[in-house]
Amino acid sequence: MTALAPISGVCITLSADDLAGAKALGDRRLSEARRMGLQNKYAAGAENERAIHAFGAAGEYAVARFLGVAIPATVNTFHAPDLLDDIQVRTRRKPHYELIVRTDDEDDHRYVLVYADPPTFWVRGFMYGHAAKRRDWQRDYGGFGSAYFVPTSHLTHPQWLRPATENEAAMLQLSLDILW
Repeated sequence: MTALAPISGVCITLSADDLAGAKALGDRRLSEARRMGLQNKYAAGAENERAIHAFGAAGEYAVARFLGVAIPATVNTFHAPDLLDDIQVRTRRKPHYELIVRTDDEDDHRYVLVYADPPTFWVRGFMYGHAAKRRDWQRDYGGFGSAYFVPTSHLTHPQWLRPATENEAAMLQLSLDILW
C-alpha cells in the first residue's frame, strides 16, 4: 500500500457552531434560489443541492477563519466576492481536485481552493482569475461547460492572501529602499 502525500496548505478545523452556521447559510441560499426559480447548473442532482450549498458555505467559513475576517453570509450576490473585496472560495471534496475558475469569472478576483473533509478544511492556495485562464488548463469535465482547472502546484500559498501588517509593510519598504 502506498502512503498518501501530505496535503499542502493551511489546515483549519471548524467548530460545531461554524458548521451549523454554514449549513444555515447554505439553506438560505438554496431557499432563495428556489424562490427565484433558479436552477443549479453544476449540481449532480436535486437531492444534493442542500449539501452542496452548505459545503460551499463551510469553505467560505474556513477561509474567513484563516484570514480572521467576518463571514458576510451573503445570499444572491452572484459573481460578487465571497470575502473581502476580491476573494472567491472554491471548495472541493477530494485533495487532488484542482481549482475551478469559470470562463465568466472576474479576472481581478482571487480564487481560493479549499479541500474539505468536515470539520477539517485545507486552504490550499489561490490564483487571480486572469492568471488561471490558460488555454492548457481549459476543460469541460462532466458536460457542465468549459472551465479552467488550475493544478495545485501552480497556486500561490495562502499566507499571501492575508494583508500585510504595518510592520511587514515597513520591512518590505525598507528592503526595497535598500535595493534601490
